[in-house]
Amino acid sequence: MPVNYVDHKRAFCGSVLDVSESGIKVQIRRPLEKDADTTMTFLEYEPLGPVKLKGHVVRSWSDGFAVKFTEPDPRSESVIRSYVAKE
Repeated sequence: MPVNYVDHKRAFCGSVLDVSESGIKVQIRRPLEKDADTTMTFLEYEPLGPVKLKGHVVRSWSDGFAVKFTEPDPRSESVIRSYVAKE
């Protein structure tokens, strides 16, 4: 599933590896560095989507990174919870 994210006003697109209620893992050729803040949009093709959330990079490796969601709104939490339950 595609994920779009922004860091310092630059936009990127990657692929979601895993989604949980608290965060997301992304595969990308140009990963964000650990401790970076980002805004991500994903689940665009889900019936209740898309979801746009702020997050903080907690791990980074050569072709991806993991983000912990920060400040999730109730609607986004509900959409993610429904998506995770289906998977």
